[in-house]
Amino acid sequence: MARGPPEQHRRIVPASGNAGNVDARGQPDAVRLPEGYESDYYDDVKAQLAKRLHLARLFYRKLAPMPFELADPVWIDDDDIDLDYHVRSVTLRKPGTMAQLEVLVARLR
Repeated sequence: MARGPPEQHRRIVPASGNAGNVDARGQPDAVRLPEGYESDYYDDVKAQLAKRLHLARLFYRKLAPMPFELADPVWIDDDDIDLDYHVRSVTLRKPGTMAQLEVLVARLR
């Protein structure tokens, strides 16, 4: 399966248990999980992110407001990252169209 640069794909995991990609044109590219895969895909993704998060220190930064808003917020390091807040499992209602996914993503943004 040929793929473009990473920024042209978004990862989705439908309730059916099939992992899939959506390319830059918004076309689903369903991928079945391996035969016999019985683990929780959501938990596995979070575990993999937790193992590799230290490789991208950028994700440990957050904006901190200045007292009394006397200046613009500044970036500070924060080693306490809550993956449960940032990585969420959601299910679209049937039929699970691209338009439904776009509405959900817009709401989460």
